[in-house]
Order: sequence, then structure tokens, then C-alpha cells
Amino acid sequence: MRINKAILNYRRFAVAAVIAACAACGVCWAESIPLNDFSAWQSPTNRWVIAGDVSLSAQNEKLLVVSKPGKGVMVNGPTGRTSNIRTNDEFGDVKIHIEFMVPKGSNSGVYLQGRYEIQVFDSWGVEKLKHGDCGGIYQRWRNNRGFEGRPPKVNASKAPGQWQSFD
Repeated sequence: MRINKAILNYRRFAVAAVIAACAACGVCWAESIPLNDFSAWQSPTNRWVIAGDVSLSAQNEKLLVVSKPGKGVMVNGPTGRTSNIRTNDEFGDVKIHIEFMVPKGSNSGVYLQGRYEIQVFDSWGVEKLKHGDCGGIYQRWRNNRGFEGRPPKVNASKAPGQWQSFD
């Protein structure tokens, strides 16, 4: 656990962006991890790319496309399906803020401590929320039984193709 590493500012992540803050130390400072390369991420990063911005594809609402070259946004590859990506640093207690954009039907997540998955999901218009909806804690499984899953308290999901966030 890195107690004094207070804030990781990943800026925008086309699938998920994370800002983590130390909750245990009482003495914190900010450190920015710019998204101009993958030096803060474990190899391999496979088909992840860095861009200036993304938008929904005009030809396929289930895909995001790079709409502006540059830096500051991590994009989950040209097909929207590539491998998981992990930071080089590991963290214990955190407060996180996630910014993300999803295409229609998207299903992703942000893992914390390699154990808890916070859902990044296209939950636009869902009325009865479950653990698998956006902002929920996806349940874990043991002996064919699900446990520890929690739905979000409210559905604040925006339509696919819009930048969203949750804490």
C-alpha cells in the first residue's frame, strides 16, 4: 500500500478514468500521471491508444472512435475490445473519481485492489438497478454463489457517447 501517494490524475479514460486519493494518512499531496504515453501502466498495453478525444462512431453506435488526435484520453483500442490495463503502482485505501464514455451496449469495469469491480456499463434508461449496472459493485462468485455485489443507489447514467463520471 502506498499511503502517501494521494491523487493519481489520469484525466479522461475512454472506458474509465481514475482519480485515487489516500484516505488513511491525513497528509496528502497531488501527483499527476499525464496520459501522453503508457509509462505509468504495466506492459503489455496491447491495443490501448492515447488520443485527444473520442466520440461514438457514425457508422456503429457500439464503437468509440478517436475524434481528435492528441493526449489525455485512453481508448480501449479501435475495436473496443482489448485486454485489461493496470497501473504500475498499487494502492490500498482510496477515494476514486471515474470519468468515462461508453458506446451502446458497453460492459466494462474498474478493478480496485484486484478484487472489487466497479461497473462501467451502458445503463442508460435502466429502471431496476442491479449489481451489474453502472456504478454498482459487481458481485464475486464462490461455489456457484454470488456475494458482495451492490447496485448503485440511483441511475445517473447518461446516454452512450456522453462523458459521465461517478465517485
